[in-house]
Amino acid sequence: MANSLFISSIFLVVLVTPGFCQETTVCKEEDGDIRIDCLIKIKPNQVNSYDFSIAKGGKEVIMNTNVSGTTADQSFKEKTTVTPLDSASGYRLRLKNYPINENATFICKISNIAANAVVEKGKMVTCSAVSVFLHGCPWLLSLLVVLHVTQSWVLSTP
Repeated sequence: MANSLFISSIFLVVLVTPGFCQETTVCKEEDGDIRIDCLIKIKPNQVNSYDFSIAKGGKEVIMNTNVSGTTADQSFKEKTTVTPLDSASGYRLRLKNYPINENATFICKISNIAANAVVEKGKMVTCSAVSVFLHGCPWLLSLLVVLHVTQSWVLSTP
């Protein structure tokens, strides 16, 4: 029992430790919209600048920004909305009616800290909690299997 508690506590520490998962996740909503979550921590009690862009074919285009002196590409003006995520954990951009017909890199910057996510043509993840979490933390599935095998082995030995 104590061994199981120890393994579970290590697992929980790994889950809540920042930096173990991707800082940008991209997925497709049920209605076809693309959701980009930029999980860079927001600094409290100050105005945080954000910048969302897409890079395809060697060209980067700004989709939405609140940086003064910078404007978004006209083709994205009516297609994007940005909302802050809970607990100062970043921003979310929703992109309406935008087909991904080639490999693309989605880039987000919050207060000059950048993160990106590459999406291959035809391989967009659907926006379910499990698929986004496992896609953003690919090592997690391996860890869960190892923990299960270890726990089964410990319980089966006399």
